[in-house]
Amino acid sequence: MKNLIYLIALLGIVSCQNFKKDNRDFVAFFEVMTDFKCIDSTTDQFALDFNYSYYNQENMAIEYRVPDSIPNADFYNAYAGRIVSAFYNKVNCDTTVKFGELSRIKERDYEVGKQKFITYCKKDETVMGIFDLAKNSFYNNEETKKVKVSIDSLVNISMSYFDIAAYSEKRGFAFHFGCGQNPFDFTFENRTNLLISDFCIEAIKNPKMSKAHFKITANISELIKSENEDLSNFQAIKKAYEPKLYALLKEEKVLKKSLISYYEKRKDIEPFILEY
Repeated sequence: MKNLIYLIALLGIVSCQNFKKDNRDFVAFFEVMTDFKCIDSTTDQFALDFNYSYYNQENMAIEYRVPDSIPNADFYNAYAGRIVSAFYNKVNCDTTVKFGELSRIKERDYEVGKQKFITYCKKDETVMGIFDLAKNSFYNNEETKKVKVSIDSLVNISMSYFDIAAYSEKRGFAFHFGCGQNPFDFTFENRTNLLISDFCIEAIKNPKMSKAHFKITANISELIKSENEDLSNFQAIKKAYEPKLYALLKEEKVLKKSLISYYEKRKDIEPFILEY
């Protein structure tokens, strides 16, 4: 899926904005949206939780319901998922700090722990760049220059979130749906592309796409079994049949419809203009 990066190079990059040293809006977001729970009192280890999240069973996705009484609730509800995603992308690609070190809070001082995480994020221009771009896009900030993106580009990005995941004799083939690694490097220059990739994940998680995916993967499973007596070499099968999986997904009209429908609901608050 690395080839996707070359496709997205055509999207262009949002014109550079001054990196804000004063990140009071992000601090307010973190204060409202996060909490800590002790998971090991003997080592002062705590888990970072994000408030107001719930599992939407129909869409098979974690979403956010921040009460209207909280300032900026609409923005938080619209973009919390992608801001949280940016935070975890930062943690996962950071080779200088281990997450366990960040989540160790001495004497159960929650405020110290929260400030520790806030400082960690504020020092990273990519996390802050994503937050600022999301905020400016939501509030239709005139400084935000939107890039134009074709529907075919979104379809290609979406392929990053489907694959043949595993095989067992008892259960057969397993497939990923709407999960996987963002195809773009976690950099400030990629902040628009990173938000667009997360848009694709949100867009494809709906009942119609889930049903279409189930039908396609069932067909792929049967195709593999009909053409291979020996299923022991999973990596070889994965390499041979994932392109066929992607071809069927691209042909499936539900995928494009899901992306377009979700865009139409959010086009006034997204950092891009969809061409279709």
